[in-house]
Amino acid sequence: MALNHYLGSLGLVRITPDAGPMVVISYPKCGRTWLKVMLGRALCAHYNLPERLSLKCFDPKRLPLRTRARFPRIRFTHAGTGSGCFSELDRLTPPPDSYPERITLIVREPKDVLVSFYHHILHRTRFKDELAASNGAGAEEDSRNWTRREFYDWAGIQTDADGIATLSSYLRSERYGAARLLSFYKVWTDAQSALGDRLHIIRYEEMHASPLRMLSDLFGFLGMPQIPEQHLRTGVDFGAFDHMREMERTNALNSSALKVVDPSTESGFKTREGRIGGHIDHMTPDDIAFVDTLTQSFGCPFYTPRNVPVSHGSA
Repeated sequence: MALNHYLGSLGLVRITPDAGPMVVISYPKCGRTWLKVMLGRALCAHYNLPERLSLKCFDPKRLPLRTRARFPRIRFTHAGTGSGCFSELDRLTPPPDSYPERITLIVREPKDVLVSFYHHILHRTRFKDELAASNGAGAEEDSRNWTRREFYDWAGIQTDADGIATLSSYLRSERYGAARLLSFYKVWTDAQSALGDRLHIIRYEEMHASPLRMLSDLFGFLGMPQIPEQHLRTGVDFGAFDHMREMERTNALNSSALKVVDPSTESGFKTREGRIGGHIDHMTPDDIAFVDTLTQSFGCPFYTPRNVPVSHGSA
């Protein structure tokens, strides 16, 4: 180990990280874990770290001393929109200009996000009255303090005869449905011009269509444009849907971010479907029209009903 790297890891001399800092922001179910796996695996390949650190390498305490000072400072946040965070819309997310780092924003077609998030709430989020049965798995932020019924009442979400929240009611919830997602998107819509080249936007659909190019562009934005293509390919291959599903099934990365909560149903997996346009198998025509109309009313530039690709291919 080089002496200056060792001293730098102890904070005794200053060593500038190879790139960054950067914050990755996303609404839940926009592909954050997928991106994190690909990015983390590519970084592990680049710094000769074991693949088991692919999700945890962003925590400096998890890194070996020889690498810690040089490793890019990257953090991930849902900016107050996590599935267990029950905030009013005017307190949904910190102002974009409050982030001092470079900002990468992940976005996804609203209807696909909403359907995926709906299944997450049903099958992965655990509330106060469900913690004992799940050994605490799936509890996030405020959900530890609310019962499921209290949450549904607060959000105005109706349930069917079996007590299961209906998708149509969830979509129309003013506090937690489409309006919540589109309010988040609007915050970033309004901030784009002010942030300029400090903001990098990744679309989930781009991650599907050209994952290698997406990852290469992200490293360029991060300030590491010369990372070898073989390391990028390692990250992309590691993040393949079937491989991520198997890692989730076995908890191979020892991380709650990629660990199945309820293995008895496909919807209990984080890697649930990984599809573009899959919402059409779950939403009624009225539901689709409702979200499309609301999307237009919010003036969302990321997606409009006219420019959204629809495909039934898996990740």
